[in-house]
Amino acid sequence: MFILVNFGYKMQRVFTTDCLAATLFDCIWATCFKELLKMYASKQELFAKEIQNHQKRIEKNEKRLEEVEAKLKE
Repeated sequence: MFILVNFGYKMQRVFTTDCLAATLFDCIWATCFKELLKMYASKQELFAKEIQNHQKRIEKNEKRLEEVEAKLKE
């Protein structure tokens, strides 16, 4: 017999029930926890990259703004 466990956002895992219930629940909890930690780590890396990209764009736009202001003063 199999069970399908949904956890997190659009995450799921199939487990077999050929063992004791406590062992199965421990396995489900540990597996789901590991999967969620992996997902959070990948999201954190993605957000860090996006922050870096936005910082670069901000610096670039600030330089352009300084150039435009300098031209306006002339």
